[in-house]
Amino acid sequence: MHYRVADSGNSVWGNGRTLDMSAGGVRLEIAEPIPAGTVLEILLEWTRLYHDSEQVRFWARAQVVRSVPGETAARILRHEFRTFGAPLAAHWKRPKVA
Repeated sequence: MHYRVADSGNSVWGNGRTLDMSAGGVRLEIAEPIPAGTVLEILLEWTRLYHDSEQVRFWARAQVVRSVPGETAARILRHEFRTFGAPLAAHWKRPKVA
């Protein structure tokens, strides 16, 4: 799972793990807490066929409702299933390691 703060002008994606997901929300394992009200963009690899396409990613805009170190819960505002020919890594920049 990859995420970034939406509309921030920052193209760097962070990494995390999906703990739980429903039609209305998602619970993520993210190292640092994110302030409530922050809108995130979230990208997930979709592991099942979707309309006969194997290369599908779930994209969502979600608003953080609560966050503590290691866990963030967000309400899904909008979502899409997107198909890509290139691996997900080609669409996001890794954070620079100091």
